[in-house]
Amino acid sequence: MKNLKLIYLLLFVIGSIIPTYFFIQFLNEHSLDPNAFGKAIFATNPAADFSSQVFISCMVFWVFMFDDSKGKYLVRNIFLMVLTFAIGISSSLPLYLYFREKNK
Repeated sequence: MKNLKLIYLLLFVIGSIIPTYFFIQFLNEHSLDPNAFGKAIFATNPAADFSSQVFISCMVFWVFMFDDSKGKYLVRNIFLMVLTFAIGISSSLPLYLYFREKNK
């Protein structure tokens, strides 16, 4: 698909803006309180289910990313790991796929 790079780039932008918006809303209410954040993401069983799936998906993504790059792009991969911590997999995965398409 010719527009796949553009789609991944658009998903990266959307996947960066939306989670950041909600995190800023959380910060406005609770400041940088890690206890409040931990309680919020595990507040209910559905929230804990969703949070644990996201954490596991991040680990799977990192294993895939390092295996797929076969030792190349170490700095980029570390940047994507930091991006996953800073914003989330909704940001780092589309950016990784964009870079992957770009290097084909």
